[in-house]
Amino acid sequence: MPNTDAPRGLRVLKNPFGTTPQVKVYNATSAVIFRGQLVLLRSDGEVEGIDSSAVQTADVHILGTAAHYKAASAADSTMHVILDKGDLQYVIQSNDDTQDTPAEYIGANYITDNANAGSTLTGDSSMELDGATGPLTAVDDGGTGAAILRVVDIYSGVDNRVVAGDATESANADFVVVLNPAYLHFANSVGI
Repeated sequence: MPNTDAPRGLRVLKNPFGTTPQVKVYNATSAVIFRGQLVLLRSDGEVEGIDSSAVQTADVHILGTAAHYKAASAADSTMHVILDKGDLQYVIQSNDDTQDTPAEYIGANYITDNANAGSTLTGDSSMELDGATGPLTAVDDGGTGAAILRVVDIYSGVDNRVVAGDATESANADFVVVLNPAYLHFANSVGI
């Protein structure tokens, strides 16, 4: 039975060091932010959900992921952000339905798809690993986009089928990813 096509953005899987991820409250812009969406810190100190234009540049400063859904509103509101200090692993679905050797994903860098899309009904992000575009050889390929995600493993959940040589059975597989450090906020900050 093939995997269900149900993207939910980035879901924190674990912190390899065993500590609880830090959650911090920020003022957010008036735009919608979906649970599991990557969140950027703007120069004015507010946060916003990553969008496709931000993914197209290496000049992004990712704080982490949105811990909840925030509807679009005329007034600014608050957002709880699960901070990523380079120590979190996530599960994310691939949008690819043609990959017949899923093990080739491991160690490769990928851009995201549906970066700022989601469901206002469930509040979940529709962000996916863009397996259809394929792996990039560099973290920033100089045009197609910023390879924010690096695959570290195939997710071992019982509902995740990855069958070598069978693209239909492997479609929409879940992978374990980390954020490439070049895009994390701490990597872009100037120091004290």
